[in-house]
Amino acid sequence: MNVTHESRNDADPGAGTAESDDRNEVRLGANVGATVTAWQRGEDTLNLYVNYRDTFKPAAIDFGIGEADAGGADAGRLILKPETSRSVEGGVKGRFFNRRMEWEASGFFMNFSNLVVAILGQDGNPHLTNAGEEQFKGFEGGASFFLPHDLIARANYTYHDARFTRFTALADDGSGVIENFDGKRIEVSPQHLAAVSVFYAPNHGLLGGVSMNYTGSRFLDRDNNILAEGFPTVDLSAGYRTPRWEIRVDARNLADRRDPVAESEFGDAQYYLMTSRRVEGGVTVHF
Repeated sequence: MNVTHESRNDADPGAGTAESDDRNEVRLGANVGATVTAWQRGEDTLNLYVNYRDTFKPAAIDFGIGEADAGGADAGRLILKPETSRSVEGGVKGRFFNRRMEWEASGFFMNFSNLVVAILGQDGNPHLTNAGEEQFKGFEGGASFFLPHDLIARANYTYHDARFTRFTALADDGSGVIENFDGKRIEVSPQHLAAVSVFYAPNHGLLGGVSMNYTGSRFLDRDNNILAEGFPTVDLSAGYRTPRWEIRVDARNLADRRDPVAESEFGDAQYYLMTSRRVEGGVTVHF
């Protein structure tokens, strides 16, 4: 059982205003799963699994722009409804060729309620609101190959369909018209993701590798009118490893792609861009 209590007090001495709100939530949660070994020979196995989750969490608070519910019994509340989800996932995973190959394939389905999204309020300012109900479904698969000479190759692919199933909000053009987004894809949510990589990873000595990630096309607006093209990114890594310590340098986003990858909460048609080209270093010591 999950129990949460939230309280909030906002005051503006200059304007002589003060607001307060509180919310208590009591909700049962569940996480049930099972794994069955369908086949085994030596170190090679084939497993089937299934998992069900029923969860919730309090809505995030952003004190920079405030919150405003789109309507209904909670209109005007400072604290939004908690986000809740019910999901089921199932699939198969296994190891073959004396553990030289590992692979997994799974499908998932989730009903999500009260997702927090940014909207343009009647005052012309950005606000946060609960976005009714959404549905997420798809599948993913991946494989790892442990090749001779300490080479490791990996590949994976994900199909993810994220849509509003019940959500209405004021139009962003300030007309006061209520728009219905039922059936629309959630903005900045790509349906296709893929990655491939090859790494040289001995227990001792020089190491390194290259990886490429692909992010598919996604709509930049809730009306699903503006489609951004998919894009790839390439990363390189190099380092040196001993049984006791490891030093590593990673170069990310070599092509310096700056594609939009997330919607900003600060207003319509504003987005967070892909992080620019960067180099990261690190040292790991095993005690």
